[in-house]
Amino acid sequence: MIKRTSRNWIPFWGDKWLFGSMRQEFDVAERGIWWDLMSIAMKDEGFIRANEDTPYPTQQLAGMLIIPEDLLERTIEKFIEKGKYTRLKNGTLYIANWKKYCFTDRHMRRLEEETDDEMSAEEDTMSENADKVGAVADTREEKRRVDKNRKEENREDYPPEFEAFWKNYPKKKEKKDAYITWETLTKKQKEEVIIAAKHYKMETDAMETEKNYIKNPKTFLNKKKEKWKDYLEPPKITKQQTRQEKDAERAKEWYKEED
Repeated sequence: MIKRTSRNWIPFWGDKWLFGSMRQEFDVAERGIWWDLMSIAMKDEGFIRANEDTPYPTQQLAGMLIIPEDLLERTIEKFIEKGKYTRLKNGTLYIANWKKYCFTDRHMRRLEEETDDEMSAEEDTMSENADKVGAVADTREEKRRVDKNRKEENREDYPPEFEAFWKNYPKKKEKKDAYITWETLTKKQKEEVIIAAKHYKMETDAMETEKNYIKNPKTFLNKKKEKWKDYLEPPKITKQQTRQEKDAERAKEWYKEED
């Protein structure tokens, strides 16, 4: 039988679950709800929603999970408070660190290659029967079509305002996660962020700040911390020596000592 790979499941690491922070931060009921909601999120790339534009009403979601509505509401708010979930502007829930629960692209490619090998072996076994070989070829073509559609669905088209922020921000990392956080901001906050990003880049360029010390875009956009408000005004920066200038100065001192 031909095996099929699917993204509707995630790896489960026993030690992390038994000894990680989840067990310390949440009680047994809340941990059970976590996995119920994770099962829904797996079907929609980390989102918990009825469709692309509509979040689940709490009453409907509680009915699906067969749990009290007040328990679900209380647990979701706790997940958000602890940084496990993000609530988008339209009320949709998103698992904040969804990528950590997914296989890497490299691992998924390996699974797909193994599946292709298995399908090739199946074709060889069925080579005496032309009809069956044709059926396998059709199955393979269907798989390629589904994969192509999935890639098209995952393609992101970002609005001009977000692209303006992204263009000016000095560190390009985890664009999709940054956009999810961006969507939680008000119109006024987004306007402030675009200005602040330019000023922050001016500062990091002038100070020759290493990438490791530049805030991640998602952190810069955090609505609660409002890091961007520190950069609403142009930075006041005194001229810094470049590495070349410092090396030249040290060399001059060395030659002076030699004389």
